[in-house]
Amino acid sequence: MNLQVIVFPQDGICACPDNEERLEEALRLGADGVGAIPHCEHSWERSHMTGREELEEVLRMVTIRGAKTLQIEDSYGLEVGNQASFVLLPAVDTAELLCRQAACRYVISHGQVIAETIPARTVLTESLWFQEERHSLLHKGSKGSGSR
Repeated sequence: MNLQVIVFPQDGICACPDNEERLEEALRLGADGVGAIPHCEHSWERSHMTGREELEEVLRMVTIRGAKTLQIEDSYGLEVGNQASFVLLPAVDTAELLCRQAACRYVISHGQVIAETIPARTVLTESLWFQEERHSLLHKGSKGSGSR
């Protein structure tokens, strides 16, 4: 069994002046990672990141900085020789990725696709009511014109 310990300040990192130090101490004592909910923080500057650079930082938090926290930064990223484990998300840029929160399209582990999300497909069809109404209108129009 693989067990990981994640420390998570329920009141946020900024809510108490000692929380940041406590989290660092937990990591020194062996915790595997730190969890947080940025939008619960009481500091506007830290919790409402909306500019392009701030959005890029949010993405770094869950990618590059996450790898550093897990101590896998040396093998992290799309580089020759790395393990080729990543997710593919449908977005053209960071802003779209974070704003849309689209479902993960593919999960690749060690170079193999292990999960795929097939996008929903909407097909418009005529309802029975619409077909009957159209049929009724066509027949009324043909009777009024004198032709069949």
